[in-house]
Amino acid sequence: MEDQLGLGEREILPMLDITYRFNENHAIDLSYVELSRSGSSMLNSTITIDGEDYTVDTLVDSFFDSKVARLAWRYKLYQNEDWQIESLLGVHVTSLSTGISTRLAGPSYDADVSIPLPSLGLDGAYWISPKLKLDAWAQVFALDYDAYSGSLVNGSISVRYDFSKNFGIGGGYTYYGYSLSADDDNLRGEFDYTFQGPMLYLQAGY
Repeated sequence: MEDQLGLGEREILPMLDITYRFNENHAIDLSYVELSRSGSSMLNSTITIDGEDYTVDTLVDSFFDSKVARLAWRYKLYQNEDWQIESLLGVHVTSLSTGISTRLAGPSYDADVSIPLPSLGLDGAYWISPKLKLDAWAQVFALDYDAYSGSLVNGSISVRYDFSKNFGIGGGYTYYGYSLSADDDNLRGEFDYTFQGPMLYLQAGY
């Protein structure tokens, strides 16, 4: 349906990640990412949304926005000279907003909802050299409550080079896969989407 609605497949996304380590074994993560897409298209087949038909050759405008905030507690499980493994326990809050409308008089639909999801995960790091670090982490979470059911898998793998004590630069690959089924007054339908791709980042610490 995304192709038919003219929603873009490629976007450059800003991401924010903050980690505060308050002792050797414990830390807090906070991250935020949002994806906003909109499009206009002439339908080449009839689609039905919330019981309304949008027929062939109808010109429609649509949007789909998602915002994800993640808060996680890190606990160090293992560390030696080269390796570090930490557990991740936290919550993701996912906000979804979607809508479709016709240019002329006709049906329209819009909805938004925010869903908190518990999360569990692991983070593993390997120091290739004192200044070069390989890091991989993944979190999974699921919900099956009342009118909502869904799951999310989020993770990344990256390499970072620390060019000074407080600053580094890195690159890697990140993955975000989301599935939700909802049936209430605020949101009704099934949503399955993935965004993934390369990432570049700067790190600052103190």
